[in-house]
Formats: sequence, structure tokens, C-alpha cells
Amino acid sequence: MMRALLGLCVVLGCAPAGAPHPTPREQGCDRSHVTSRAQLASILTRGGFSGIIDRAASIRLVGCVRSAQGGVGVYYYQRVFGNHRMTHRLIFISNVEGYMGMYDVPGPPSRIEGERIIYDLPVDEGNEIRIRDGRPPRSVHLDGEVKELFR
Repeated sequence: MMRALLGLCVVLGCAPAGAPHPTPREQGCDRSHVTSRAQLASILTRGGFSGIIDRAASIRLVGCVRSAQGGVGVYYYQRVFGNHRMTHRLIFISNVEGYMGMYDVPGPPSRIEGERIIYDLPVDEGNEIRIRDGRPPRSVHLDGEVKELFR
């Protein structure tokens, strides 16, 4: 599992030097070409991202969801604050619309299957986010809570 997670990290400082970094194109997003932390920060800032991108933050590509409307890059963001509190977010970047928003999540998803981003959680507590028509829903039931898409 750890090897698979490391293989999904992109040029954003989360994988050891020399580890392979599949591009968004290799992951299934034709033009979600985020190739550096600076480029990702620029896309997020232009789109109204409310999180903080600094040395305490890490962002990695989880994978891509393809649809007729284009590819959506799915990124996992976490940041540790000085009071030892950690935030976990799932970020969506479209190759058509740019930054689409994020959810507060319990941690990284376990996998992506088609248009479904799946968590290892009980189904009745909510264990997936389904991308429809190239867009994440405004709200999802995940880990027993309603999670709202926000910027």
C-alpha cells in the first residue's frame, strides 16, 4: 500500500527523491498539467483556495477522474498547525475550470474507481464521493457527516 501511495505523489515534495512520479496525464487527466508546487499554488490561489500552502502543508495527487467534460485531478492536502491540529482536505482541479473546491475529509481515500473516490469506511456511514458530469457534488455523506464543497 505504501509503495502505491508513494507512486501517486507528484512533484510536490511528498515522495522521496528518485521515486517515480506519474503525471496527471498518466493518471488519466489529459490536460491537468500541474507539474510543480508553485504551479499548483498559483492555480489554487487564482481559484480562491482558502487553505494555506507553506512548508507545513503537503499536497499529493491521488488520481484523476475522467468524464466527457474533461479530467478532474484529485489531490489530498494536509497541514499541521502549531497547536498540533491537522487538517485533511480533498481538492479538485479541472482541466477545464481550474480549482473547483475541496471537502474536509477524514484522511486520504483508498482508491478511485471510475467516477467514484472511495474511502475504507462502512457504506452506511458514507464511503464515497461520486463525480458526476465532471463536477464534485455540492455536498456528500462521508464518514457519518454531510461534507460541503467549499473553497
